[in-house]
Amino acid sequence: MSGQAKDGGVDICWNSAWGSSAPEYRTQLRRALCEKLISMGVQFDREQVMDLSKWPLAEGINISLSHCPEAGGWAITDWHQSVGFDLEVPKRVKAEVVARVSNPSEVSSAPSAAALWVAKEASFKALRGPRQPLLISQVQISNWKAGRDGEFDFDVSIDDRATDFSEGSGMAEVRASFEKLNGRVFQLEPELLAAYVYWA
Repeated sequence: MSGQAKDGGVDICWNSAWGSSAPEYRTQLRRALCEKLISMGVQFDREQVMDLSKWPLAEGINISLSHCPEAGGWAITDWHQSVGFDLEVPKRVKAEVVARVSNPSEVSSAPSAAALWVAKEASFKALRGPRQPLLISQVQISNWKAGRDGEFDFDVSIDDRATDFSEGSGMAEVRASFEKLNGRVFQLEPELLAAYVYWA
């Protein structure tokens, strides 16, 4: 199982050789990512991208990685967009686990527990750095909108009760940025669900 897709400004690639059940899957994914960056003509430090303890960086783009047992992959956007990406096999997602990190409204409005899980994971990754809340349960997913071919778009917010958005907290600017946060859940393969989140 492998493939590539372009959705708006997001370039997505996945392969079963990069799944967490494959030997050296993280290294294999990083090698393939280096090849992709070379083909794009992007400037990057190969040693930094291959360092498994670091988030891969490249000039002019943002990158997010994901792995599940069946596949691994990445999403790439332009430098001015933060991106989060998640892959998962729906049958592995347990509704009880999703409910522990979600509020009842999120659970009841989501198309499925798996869709809510990948949406939260991708959102959390998109908020890396000082924008990222401490807990994934603080990331709130709402306003699901059905699209074509089983795709679902959604909105992202942060639970105000768990995050200090006061002036001087460093988070007031983050709250304003959520007005531009976009997300989508979709099937990559019959048994592989993906989500990406980005904001301009």
